[in-house]
Amino acid sequence: REHRLYQADWLLRFYGFRANELLDDNAPDFDPALDPKCCWALRHPEFFPVEVNRAD
Repeated sequence: REHRLYQADWLLRFYGFRANELLDDNAPDFDPALDPKCCWALRHPEFFPVEVNRAD
């Protein structure tokens, strides 16, 4: 559990995520089996796939 908080803190401080991007009414807690970054990616399929040669 502590490890998930550490991962979320990293996303907030270094990658510019906002708290409401990681947790919301549908997902009020972190999934103990998945990294918060992975959970975010699964909830936002509109950003994938990424064209590697054209990504910013």
